[in-house]
Amino acid sequence: MTSKFGGMAASVSETFKMPIISPLTDKPLKDKSGKEAFIELLSADSDVGRKLDREQQQALTQRAMRGNRAGVGDDALEQNILKLAALTRGWLLLDLDGHPIDVAFSPQNAVELYSDPGMGWLYRQAFTAAHEVANFIKRSSKV
Repeated sequence: MTSKFGGMAASVSETFKMPIISPLTDKPLKDKSGKEAFIELLSADSDVGRKLDREQQQALTQRAMRGNRAGVGDDALEQNILKLAALTRGWLLLDLDGHPIDVAFSPQNAVELYSDPGMGWLYRQAFTAAHEVANFIKRSSKV
């Protein structure tokens, strides 16, 4: 659907290839041939992201209507991990020394990756990238 606001709209149906930044060097992780590690992400505002937000809000509303307010905010991190895994579309993973990590992308593997407390640094990078609208705005060639 084309919007009359199209010139202002982010391309939320397209993916962004986020380079993985080493927590040790603050530079992109690269293998010995110079190939950069990355995670490919949809925007948090994509159809996938909005659908998950609606489902989560409906579940919270139903819990509250049943009078079950206990733990309503307790699973926010878990919900964010599940959403980020759903927004993840692929990856090239390297360890911190630049060696390939041969783990095929799957939503289940993404949940495992983002859930590991030792991978919090990578979870934060990906979560921030999926929520950063500038990553999904195509710049005009006139700029």
